[in-house]
Amino acid sequence: MRVFRGFMMALADSVPGVSGGTVAFLMGFYDALIGALLGFVRLLNRALKRRRAQVMYAVLGMMAA
Repeated sequence: MRVFRGFMMALADSVPGVSGGTVAFLMGFYDALIGALLGFVRLLNRALKRRRAQVMYAVLGMMAA
């Protein structure tokens, strides 16, 4: 079912003027989509906080290159 929902969102993005978020809302899984994205962002933030110095040096290295 998740594959079908993702396919429908991708299909909607290929139509001019229609958003994948609109399709998610109309199909009733917009809240679940936002919740999953929020969970991923929180997980990423926790991982980055633990490795703050490494990330800082990596970003500085990319900027210097």
